[in-house]
Amino acid sequence: MLPIELDHKVLKTVPVPAYKSMDRVFQTLQTILSQNIIPYFRNDRGVSLVQLADLRQSTVFRRMEDEGNKISLPTLLVRQKRSWTILIHERLLDYLAHILSFRSEFKEPAGALKERGMLKFFEFLLRHHFEHLVFPNESELDVIRSDIEFAAGWGKKDPKDYQAFLEVLSNPVNGIIGKNYVELLDRTQRREDYDFRLGRIVAAYARHIAELPTSFLMGLFPDLDLQIKLRVLSHIYRNSRISGQPLSKRTADLRKVLRLFAITIHHDSSEGMELFKTFRKRWGAASLFKEMDISPSLDQERALPQLFEIFKKNLEVFVEPEDIINQQGPQTVFPQPGTDPAPPQTKSLKERIDEARTDPDIPQAVTDLIEKNKMNAAGQSGAKYTELIETLLAIPWGKIKKIQVSPDEFDEGLNRSHYGLKTPKEIISDFFANLIWRYQHFNESEKRRWHRTGSALLFVGPPGVGKTSLAISIARNLGVPYHKISLGGMKDEADIRGYGFTYEGSKPGLIVQGLIKMGVMNGMFIMDETDKTEKFAIATLLEILDPEQNHLFHDKYTQSTIDIDLSNCHFILTANTVDTVPAAILDRCEVIFLDRYSVDEKIAIAREFLVERIRERYMIGQDEILFDPEEESEILRHLIRDYTSEAGVRDLERIVRTLFLRTQRKEIIAKGKSSVKLDLARIHKYLNVPNRQRLINEDDRIGEMMALGVNMEMGVGALIPIQATPVRTGHDRKNGSQSYLSMVHTTGNIERVMDESRKVASTAILHLAEELGIDAADMSTPVHLHFMGGSTKKDGPSAGAAIALALASLFGNRKIRRDVAATGEIDTQGRVTGIGGMGVKLETAYAAGCKTLIFPRENLTGIEGIDRLPDALKHELQILTYDQWKGSHEPFDYSRHVLQVVAVDDIVQASHVAFIEQEEIDSLDRLFEEHAQKALAEAAFADFKELRAVYLDNPHETYPGLTGADLCSEGHGCIILVRSDLREEILSTLGELPAKSVVREFDPNTERMADVLRETKLAYEDYSSPPLRISLIAPLPFLRKEAIRPEDLEPDATFVGLRIFANCCTAENVPVRDCRTVLARSFSFMVKLSGELLETCPFLANKDGVYAPTVAFIPEKYRLDGRRAEEILDRCISKWLNIVEKSKEEPEAPTIQPGMKL
Repeated sequence: MLPIELDHKVLKTVPVPAYKSMDRVFQTLQTILSQNIIPYFRNDRGVSLVQLADLRQSTVFRRMEDEGNKISLPTLLVRQKRSWTILIHERLLDYLAHILSFRSEFKEPAGALKERGMLKFFEFLLRHHFEHLVFPNESELDVIRSDIEFAAGWGKKDPKDYQAFLEVLSNPVNGIIGKNYVELLDRTQRREDYDFRLGRIVAAYARHIAELPTSFLMGLFPDLDLQIKLRVLSHIYRNSRISGQPLSKRTADLRKVLRLFAITIHHDSSEGMELFKTFRKRWGAASLFKEMDISPSLDQERALPQLFEIFKKNLEVFVEPEDIINQQGPQTVFPQPGTDPAPPQTKSLKERIDEARTDPDIPQAVTDLIEKNKMNAAGQSGAKYTELIETLLAIPWGKIKKIQVSPDEFDEGLNRSHYGLKTPKEIISDFFANLIWRYQHFNESEKRRWHRTGSALLFVGPPGVGKTSLAISIARNLGVPYHKISLGGMKDEADIRGYGFTYEGSKPGLIVQGLIKMGVMNGMFIMDETDKTEKFAIATLLEILDPEQNHLFHDKYTQSTIDIDLSNCHFILTANTVDTVPAAILDRCEVIFLDRYSVDEKIAIAREFLVERIRERYMIGQDEILFDPEEESEILRHLIRDYTSEAGVRDLERIVRTLFLRTQRKEIIAKGKSSVKLDLARIHKYLNVPNRQRLINEDDRIGEMMALGVNMEMGVGALIPIQATPVRTGHDRKNGSQSYLSMVHTTGNIERVMDESRKVASTAILHLAEELGIDAADMSTPVHLHFMGGSTKKDGPSAGAAIALALASLFGNRKIRRDVAATGEIDTQGRVTGIGGMGVKLETAYAAGCKTLIFPRENLTGIEGIDRLPDALKHELQILTYDQWKGSHEPFDYSRHVLQVVAVDDIVQASHVAFIEQEEIDSLDRLFEEHAQKALAEAAFADFKELRAVYLDNPHETYPGLTGADLCSEGHGCIILVRSDLREEILSTLGELPAKSVVREFDPNTERMADVLRETKLAYEDYSSPPLRISLIAPLPFLRKEAIRPEDLEPDATFVGLRIFANCCTAENVPVRDCRTVLARSFSFMVKLSGELLETCPFLANKDGVYAPTVAFIPEKYRLDGRRAEEILDRCISKWLNIVEKSKEEPEAPTIQPGMKL
């Protein structure tokens, strides 16, 4: 069976030939076999002539009837007792008969391009089957590789035949979908690897076999190779487990799986056992046994041979005897002498031309053009005119496919295929519900007056959010065919409108090709990358989309006298941003925005769609690899936040796929495990956290600001770092009358509009110098304004606010926050006005590492406003006006918010958000001085000893001061808890331990931290005078998972209590790894303080009994950036420690005695 698909919509237009024509086709095939195939295997492959003669005698060709168009493969190879039958699809034979007879009807010269191509295709097809017969042990993959080598040989021996063959495979008008083979041949010529593409071909081939009618499948299955059998079984078994399918369909699929197993075992028991073994390894046997009423526990309790015998015995009960014996091959209809193989009435091309004259749906201009060129088809250039006639007849003039779905069913289909997208779906449903209602009143007799029911929609959104797939889902749910066209990179208008008929090699444009492929005049065209459309195509697109013009569309190939009615077609265009879509196209389309998905939406999509798609594509069973159900949401959230930075879910699917395949390779294939549960530990083991490139500065700087723009070529956001640098001359300006504007010169490949924005920003700074705290005398120094990324042209007004902030920072000598970006046009009065592309700019700011985005207040509403974003996305943004930002508002939630966006009116408000006020940061020290003095006074009266317990789950988590080595001399002891598999690695990083420190192994999977601490408390009872207090220091995620509380260890006469401290991150989940040393020192002092004083500590927060560092005391605009917040926290705690460590006397801690059980 050649793994190439047929296009029934195209082939159904081919007339059914008479018996004599079919007889001529079979004679041609016999000639190809005798003159080409047999000599090839004899001369090039060294096969004996006797073997080839036997195969030649035992092989026959038959016509394969397919009345319901249920068979997608062009041929089937079937064993008939001791002979072989090559079944060739009826429509493919009809097409060959049509081409062979056309020459005789119109006296076309031999060797026409189409005829040569089809004959070469059939030679390729027959060689494929004889490869199977001559070398029966070769797998399908081996045969396809041999196909590629064979066809590549044509390219060297006879390039014309090779090009004719490629034309047959690549031209959709021929009804053969062979683009995958063409890609393989192209890769072979370029000497590129094609294994991945080859795997996709085999997977599609197995799917087509699995979808064959049952009678065909049962006859073919025994002769398939083992890997194809496994793929076919897996496809059918997977369908039987889809809960959305009707029960009858799932039952039929399961029965089909068991029938195929029974046939295989009956044919070859050893192969049946191997198939069962491989199937069990991939899917497990428990679910299958359960369906067969066999105890699922046997899958784990019995060895493979015993399991196979149980399975085989139960098959005999479950499957009827006639199912097992049914190996006579599929029933075929063979033509008998003197009878036609198909309907009695056959149609030649002449007859179809005659019918076209009387067909009311075909315009008069079309029949006139056919008549005009009919006689030319018999000339020397007959093939060219024949192609024109065939094209005109293939266009589905007046054919309208009635939409029969209900509005509710349409909505359910959209919800089933796409998660979320509430607003886009509502707009789509509003429009198409009306269309469905109109089609309910559609009358076939009125179809000639059925006009202007088409639509033009433009889906706008970042890459990966589902624009194209949503368009495909709309077509499928309406039940209409669709045709995809990519506008990006298209260099010639003729690709859309066609090439003039007079040119050699001319052909119709993509619109006409799409109509022929769809077979109706109310199909759907999906046009991708409209924002990257070349200027030449704009006029053509306008004609296609305009309902006042598109019923008079002209294709250059079919000539300007032919009007093609596109008014009933639906056009869905996609773009990444509206900024680069011509205004005229926007005016003719309903614009629908698809914004980036929120984290919660991505989690739901991964659960319901991505994971299942990966399982289906790579045949990974439900019980083979799965997420820990208790941690699934957090695991997916971790993958989304730490491993991806995208608007859609493409990278997320790639990451999950890598995780599944790597786990399968390393644990299931290598170690033979039957099931693996994925948790955070395995993710960290198999996936390295990407070293995401952050585009923001390393620190807060003067005169450096981030602007946001849109890459017009790619339709995505762009970050533009702006640097304002003073040019020191060593002396003051002598000419005081020099214009301030002339002092600023620019570099960075900027265009006119952006250069004018620079001038406007300079004027605005001068106008608002007093409000910005700038002394005009400081503005005498010349300034070099540089826009980084000099190789890229930059233009547009939206960088005006960022330019003004950079200049104001320089002249005011104030630093700009490293984590802030700005967008907005500026006027000479300093007002910040609206811009476009807000959606992609938000995504760019987040991906670059920014925490705050300054934008114009005008962009709160409107078509480019934030209010149009979906609720789930707005939930992840902290959206504030300047007045809200300046006043009291809900704090930034690190677990939910990804970006703070502040709407401003002018550059003065923007400066308050962006600039660093050092005095405000320095004033934080006073918060710590008062508390440190109280802590010092209270600690002097503490009458107990501290024993520190530190848990480490990563060798990289060690840090200075962890064991309290600097405090051991003052009487502190330390127990370090580590996992056994990390013990040696952690000890090597710790170096020499202090005398009062010990290491204890701790397994978080089998032990609880509370139990370990209770054992430690009991071990110290005899040595606890004065009383003991235990302080536990561990990562916050571990403490949350353990759910340990101070109440777990009750105080008594010898035990003061348990204090729990979190390191590594704050209560707000801000990483503070560089603060661990000062935190360790502060925790040693904190155990001496009362609960009341701990609650008032400015840098600690009590979360369910766990004291974790907090950055809540830092003003919000300084703590959003994790690095800055960590630096401030470290400085303030160090200030606190300088005070409390001045004077302290602590009792000696218990020395760890021999015999203590830890």
